[in-house]
Amino acid sequence: MTPVLRPAASLLTSFVLVAMAGCDSPTRPAPFARPPVVPPIPTEPALELAGRYTLTIDIPDTCTALPPAERRRQYVATLSKSTFAYLTVRVVGGGYAEQTVVGEIWYTGQNPATVDWNNFDIGGCDGWLETLPGGDTLMICGNGAGVVDETSIVATVSASAILDSHGRRTSCGHPFSFTFLRQ
Repeated sequence: MTPVLRPAASLLTSFVLVAMAGCDSPTRPAPFARPPVVPPIPTEPALELAGRYTLTIDIPDTCTALPPAERRRQYVATLSKSTFAYLTVRVVGGGYAEQTVVGEIWYTGQNPATVDWNNFDIGGCDGWLETLPGGDTLMICGNGAGVVDETSIVATVSASAILDSHGRRTSCGHPFSFTFLRQ
């Protein structure tokens, strides 16, 4: 006995066959997951920035959470190759007694460069504290864009300065000026 297809079943069968044919098109998604993307090592233009710099961070006078004497921060910064597509920034000086990794600079050879400061995990602002005279601590964190030339990197960073003074925490957020001058 031969089965008889009813009109509704015949219509459904036709739809399924057309849909299956559409799945065999060249734009069909791959049946496997994509491999993870591994960030490339820094490009040659970024590597040209590697070296020692004098870094000055100017915090605006409107940031009254910080005493005036602490609004201009100075460090010796070392930019070095990492295993990822950025240069690691280590600083000493200011409130850092020894070299401390505090940031990254991303640069492809075209301006702007990107400066990421004390932002290591999701949510950011989770880096290393500086020790100020009198035992207070300061953390500057943020990110922004900068212009690279033969002797400097000058960036405007949307940043926060968080001061912890004897258990009392105050902060301010403003654009801060970061100036790296090649030594």
